[in-house]
Amino acid sequence: MKKEVCYIILIFLFVSSCSSSDIEFESEKWKNWVETETTASLRWDMRNDLLRKHELVGMSIIEIVDLLGEPENSSKNEFRYYLGMARSGIDTGSLILTIESGVVIKHAIWHG
Repeated sequence: MKKEVCYIILIFLFVSSCSSSDIEFESEKWKNWVETETTASLRWDMRNDLLRKHELVGMSIIEIVDLLGEPENSSKNEFRYYLGMARSGIDTGSLILTIESGVVIKHAIWHG
């Protein structure tokens, strides 16, 4: 009985350590990111720290570009930053910033 409990605890610890992959946001790493096999989830892993440490809503376009670099896709009212692999199957993600009058009014994470 004790062995089974120990195995269950070890499996649980292993699975939970694999699923938690948040890392510290670093502006230069974000801006200079190149998707490779070893860095495929770098931006995805930084997103939570980015959103915790930086209040994106209210930032100007200039401030956003200074922090995150040029978006991969943009329009007058939206910036999209590709996040790479989401660590859950073959899903990818994007950070979507909604812009009004040159200021971010909303952010969202697209996951799919």
